[in-house]
Amino acid sequence: MKKIIICTLMLYCLLNTTNQVIASNFNVETSKYSDKYIQWLGLSEEEKAKTIPPAMYVKEINTNNNLAKRNIRLLSINSKYNLLDTINLKVKNQMDTNQCWAMATTTQLESYMAKVKSTNVEYSTRHIEYSTAKTFIDGINEQGHNREIDAGGNFNIAYAYLTSGRGPVIEEDMPFENNSKKIYLSEIEGKETVAHLKEFISFPNIYKETKNGEIIYSNGQTSGEYIEYTKDQIIEFRNNVKEHIMQYGSVLAVINAEHKEFFSNQVNFLNSKAYYCDNENIEANHQVAIVGWDDDYSIYNFNEEHRPKSTGAWIVQNSYGTQVETEDGVQPVFDNGYLYVSYDDYLIETYMSGIIQLDDIKYDDIYQYDPLGANDSIYTDEKQEMWLANVYKNKNEISYLTEVSFYNTYNEGYEIYINANNSVLNTNDLVKVKSIGKTNSNYITVTLDNPVKITGREFVVCIKYIGNSEGVSAPVESRIENTMWETAKSNSGESYGSFDGNQWEDLINLQLNGRSNVNACIKAFTVDEYIEKTLIKTEQYEIEQNKKQIKKVLPGTNVMNFLNNFTSEDTLKVYDIYGNEMQENDIVGTGMELKLLQTNNSYKIVVVGDVNGDGDITATDLLKIKRDLVNIENLEEEYKQAGDVNFSGGITPSDLLQIKQVICKITNFGNF
Repeated sequence: MKKIIICTLMLYCLLNTTNQVIASNFNVETSKYSDKYIQWLGLSEEEKAKTIPPAMYVKEINTNNNLAKRNIRLLSINSKYNLLDTINLKVKNQMDTNQCWAMATTTQLESYMAKVKSTNVEYSTRHIEYSTAKTFIDGINEQGHNREIDAGGNFNIAYAYLTSGRGPVIEEDMPFENNSKKIYLSEIEGKETVAHLKEFISFPNIYKETKNGEIIYSNGQTSGEYIEYTKDQIIEFRNNVKEHIMQYGSVLAVINAEHKEFFSNQVNFLNSKAYYCDNENIEANHQVAIVGWDDDYSIYNFNEEHRPKSTGAWIVQNSYGTQVETEDGVQPVFDNGYLYVSYDDYLIETYMSGIIQLDDIKYDDIYQYDPLGANDSIYTDEKQEMWLANVYKNKNEISYLTEVSFYNTYNEGYEIYINANNSVLNTNDLVKVKSIGKTNSNYITVTLDNPVKITGREFVVCIKYIGNSEGVSAPVESRIENTMWETAKSNSGESYGSFDGNQWEDLINLQLNGRSNVNACIKAFTVDEYIEKTLIKTEQYEIEQNKKQIKKVLPGTNVMNFLNNFTSEDTLKVYDIYGNEMQENDIVGTGMELKLLQTNNSYKIVVVGDVNGDGDITATDLLKIKRDLVNIENLEEEYKQAGDVNFSGGITPSDLLQIKQVICKITNFGNF
């Protein structure tokens, strides 16, 4: 069984290092909740218990940031599609329980496995239900949300369970029972987690109302942030959802199952095949899985008193089984467990989510402080970058960091930094291991190009969130009274925030709008053993795998001689800073790249003394080094390393003197 490490690293672990944390003005605010969520918070506890909360934050349609932009293959979209035409799915029956949300989630997982992995598997809904609950016969579940068994849930809770390493488990390990009785904690423990949720997406929130007999589509805001969408934007939104279903399997959505008048058969709603809610004041209370659509589904299939004006419907799998016994005998439920929900249903498109990557377990340990998942976001409009870091205590003598995961709040990009040796937080000790561009996914797991060996008793995993002119934000887990996240907790010395990577603030000190116990939503995945694969070898140069650099290249080296000093089974080529391929007789310069074409790896080249990138040593290099020394010009990383010709760890007057001597032909760099 894989080990899940919910770290409780205390501050005393950090006091063994110097210059660990400098108190700073880490002035951030919490992002504003959506108006719909604020309205939901105003409901009574009884009303909340009967409904599914709407999206906490508004995700709007962005026509320039769709699935195609995420390098997903564009598929031809037919007017009618059903996953059941290509895969088998079991219709579940929640019976007397409130496990619709868990059943829709397992249907989504199972459809992904069948569609993407060509594997049929059944996951346990009961394990999701109980593993995310708080109170058991013999105590409190330390990783449970602030919810009791059978209190309902949503995909945010289910995804937190799936990303934290607690599940999913197969149905056999904890089979469904038609009851909600309390059990012992040991009954949810010791189960084998059989899959790893690595990436998911929340689709834009589409709210509807009728004005002058026409459906109006908007982001649901009632304030000055209200945005109304065109029909073309809605078509694009639906096409993105359809592409996702065709590529990855079912999409989760919400409806209201309590108001029977919206079903096509008002005499016996279970005999209905169509459903349409046209009341904007109705709250969602039921989660379903969308498995397809029919653009031509007739409006006359719906209840004549609640009939949409436009054709078309989503095909959803419900969780009421496929048949029911009545006094008149066995009768089918809906269309063998499936239901056609109008595109224009007021709830069906308000809160959709999909899985993008579900993988086998490839880690031995998870390090995390956010088992409940992100429920909050901190931001500032005064900065364009924010750093969050988690300090973890290494549980093994030897381990290798292979993956890092985090939530996304629509920033422009992200950089991952690691300190594998200790818990020191500054830009000199944090090594950048990966950069990621803008993504539309809400949660991603990044596989490092080269696993990082953890050598210290503590180690740091850091994300730099890169914003834009409007500011920057970062998701966090926080404790908020009277919500599902009231059980969130943190300790000193776990999570830190910074605006520059050098001055840090412990996030436990943040007290924002009733939030407390704030932790960064950054997870680290490690393996106990790793066979290091050397993609290239050289006896002439120094290869620094962590920074992906080739160092100690002598000035004046041409491409042919440079490449001849490597052995590799890959195809090697050199490219200039503009991406142009260099020819055999061209001179190699600092900042150029050595690319391994078959394995898609690349290394930046550092030529000794060449700080302007032309591959030679001239007075220009001397001037640039002088300007860097007196802080007139700040050289970028590779060029600064090129100027450190005596390899002391930084540019000094000694380097300046040595370069002068090389230019005057008093000495040369020789061989290293």
